[in-house]
Amino acid sequence: MQKNTTKYPNLKQIEHFVWRQLQETFSVVMKKLLEDLDQQIAQEKTETDFWINGKPI
Repeated sequence: MQKNTTKYPNLKQIEHFVWRQLQETFSVVMKKLLEDLDQQIAQEKTETDFWINGKPI
């Protein structure tokens, strides 16, 4: 007779897996958000937006 050898993850392993997935998802979302903001800022900037010592350059 064979024994059922199915092994299920314990709570600590599940927690670790979920935490890693959340970190990866957050990393992707944050990267996209920052890239979009950077692109928006670059499009809105004009040459007169740059100042040195209180004078436009």
